[in-house]
Amino acid sequence: MNPLDWLKALYEAFGVSHPRASLVSVMALGAIIFGGVWKLAATQYAKTVRSAHVAPTTGNATTQGSQSPAITGSDNTVTYGGDGATQSPPKQKD
Repeated sequence: MNPLDWLKALYEAFGVSHPRASLVSVMALGAIIFGGVWKLAATQYAKTVRSAHVAPTTGNATTQGSQSPAITGSDNTVTYGGDGATQSPPKQKD
């Protein structure tokens, strides 16, 4: 049977007697289906973005002495003791 014949029979059974209610029902069903497909697309996109932006791993940090912090990563500021002396990574020149 032709799909349009199915729609015609469905509209004849429900839509003719309740045209506004059937229109609202079909619009709600379409919105739910479209929203589900859109949400699926969003989750698939989020998976690809997360896998593309994986943070690089650094090696194990080791330290010796009482004031030797073990730091991994980049762009860190280190303060030794209470004298306010800091060590920052060098700034790049433009």
